Amino acid sequence: MPDPMLRWHPTRWVPALGALLLLLAGCGTVTFTNRVAVSVADSSRQWGDEPLAVSVFDPLMGDTRDWARESLGTTAPGEPYRRDLPDTGTRWVGDSSPPRTVQVGIYLPEVDRTGYYAVTVEPVSGQTRSYDATYVSYDYSWETTTGRRPTGPPLPLTVTSLDNGNGWDLQLAVALP
Repeated sequence: MPDPMLRWHPTRWVPALGALLLLLAGCGTVTFTNRVAVSVADSSRQWGDEPLAVSVFDPLMGDTRDWARESLGTTAPGEPYRRDLPDTGTRWVGDSSPPRTVQVGIYLPEVDRTGYYAVTVEPVSGQTRSYDATYVSYDYSWETTTGRRPTGPPLPLTVTSLDNGNGWDLQLAVALP
């Protein structure tokens, strides 16, 4: 008859316990691809039908003028500016949901060269939502002088979101005053 103590020997239960802990702690980092398309409506016809320079970037990765210019392109009526914004997040094993929020920086040099607009999009697939993107100045002298960052008027925009299976397809419609 086998020794009953061998049933509980560490060589038997330690690997099983380790596998159980790995399964219970089954979370990790995932990457997402958020595809962004930007169209600009110029109600004042200030820029006419000319292509308008625009850049979309992740302001958490960098918020300088040089960073904003890295992805500079153009948008024109019927031709939106398109860019992929990679993102990362933490998910449990089996969780394939897209990110809950997407950080977007929008640089429009013809509108304002001294800053960009930032918005945190909270997408819901198949819905269109309105946002006011906050103006963010490139002038960092406020840190040593006034202690208050310069602000400007917000940029109104609407965002239509669709789950693309690995992130979001975001259509940003910017309304210039």
